[in-house]
Amino acid sequence: MSDVWLKYYYGAWQSFYQLSWPLRFFFELAFFVIVLCLVLKGLRIVADKCKLRIHLAKLWCVIVKEAVYIVGREQAWAVAMDNRMIDWLQKKTKGTASKRTHPRRRILLVLAVIAIYFLAVFVDLPFSRYVSEEYLSGAENVKVFFRQIEAFCSQGCEQYPPLFVKREDEEETAADEELETEPEEAEPVYIQLNDEGKDGANIRSEPYLGDDGNIVSRVNGNSQILYLQECFYDGERYWLRVRDVIDNAEGWLSGKLVDGNQLAAIVAQEDEG
Repeated sequence: MSDVWLKYYYGAWQSFYQLSWPLRFFFELAFFVIVLCLVLKGLRIVADKCKLRIHLAKLWCVIVKEAVYIVGREQAWAVAMDNRMIDWLQKKTKGTASKRTHPRRRILLVLAVIAIYFLAVFVDLPFSRYVSEEYLSGAENVKVFFRQIEAFCSQGCEQYPPLFVKREDEEETAADEELETEPEEAEPVYIQLNDEGKDGANIRSEPYLGDDGNIVSRVNGNSQILYLQECFYDGERYWLRVRDVIDNAEGWLSGKLVDGNQLAAIVAQEDEG
């Protein structure tokens, strides 16, 4: 892939990450289903051109008949199944058998896609807070699995600018540059979770534990958590203001879930400031 295409590809991922996870996964799943259908359709065309469908139908007929014979022997249902397979093979050989996908298969495919989507976005749904932690962790694993695939496909995208950005008026931008001198950008700090945090941690809209309704995102050892240079001590624990890079969710993370050495360094830096 050339540098130009890499630029557009990763730039598109950068813009894509601005969307929430449920919306991103909806588009990803829809794209996968479309590609899968096109691949299957292409395989059917190749099978027809090479006249493989008839041979595959004969092989399938032999397998079914042998299986029925082993299980049913001379029973009435086995004989009826044997005759049905013979009729089906004759229709297939003559080209009169229906090539349409059976309605049940379509329904099962749709239900499977809905189930996968529901499981992957379940932890982001409002009513997930009422579900037991055991089931919630299972759904979290499904989400992590698909986000790992997403991260694999977008490896290196952070090196490229977003493909779609909101452009400001050039005159206003020039005037702002004259009035303001941009401060030096601090090097980004990514939070390292301790063992407890790696198993699963909550980012909250406010720095307190009293209400699960303030949970805005869930993170774990696979997440990218950016420290937003703000620290708060409530008398019992430190809270760090962070952003979940993948979900683009901002909030407060308990310092008790952060690596001890890193937390000490952050607190010392805040005290110096």
